Amino acid sequence: MQQPAVNAAASAPEAAPAAGGSVPAPGALSRAAGKKLEYRMQSLLAWVFILLQALLVLVILFAFVLAPTRVNGSSMEPTLKEGDVLLIDKVSLFFRTPVRGSMVIFSHPVTGDELIKRIVALPGETIEIDRGAVYINGRYLDESMYMPAAGVDFEAFEVPLGCVFVLGDDRAQSLDSRDAGIGSVPIDEIDGRVRFRVSPFSTIALYL
Repeated sequence: MQQPAVNAAASAPEAAPAAGGSVPAPGALSRAAGKKLEYRMQSLLAWVFILLQALLVLVILFAFVLAPTRVNGSSMEPTLKEGDVLLIDKVSLFFRTPVRGSMVIFSHPVTGDELIKRIVALPGETIEIDRGAVYINGRYLDESMYMPAAGVDFEAFEVPLGCVFVLGDDRAQSLDSRDAGIGSVPIDEIDGRVRFRVSPFSTIALYL
């Protein structure tokens, strides 16, 4: 018998799917790419939100809690030097009374210039400086921790209530409570307390 002729023009059989599953449809690939892009955008927005929150915290911190300032002048040497960058604690004085030995910042009552001095005498105390030595209510005040040199004499003076008596560590050069233009500083006019020195890096310090 005559065998039927094979049609050479017949289409070849379709290739079998690759091992591991069927090929994703173009629409599925598009949806997967879209979800990946959406995930990346959400992650980016989350990081932006976190950074904005951190920035807001820093703004509040430096505006209302720890305000940066730079030392201008040499009246607090050798403790603080001109150009030192400090962080001023503007909150603690609302919750506690001033402490002797603390360095505080306030404005000159006449010029408005920012001054940094050390609290030496508290409200109601009598201060006297004799041959460079400070006496509080007749008792010698040891200042060797922060003032190696002797200061200028000052007659006995009673600090008014609600005020503190401040001095610079460089007593010979400092303009402070001994000057009639400054006098005793009202506690409610103290802007803050020196808490940190952050620059120069080699002299970073915490003041308790």
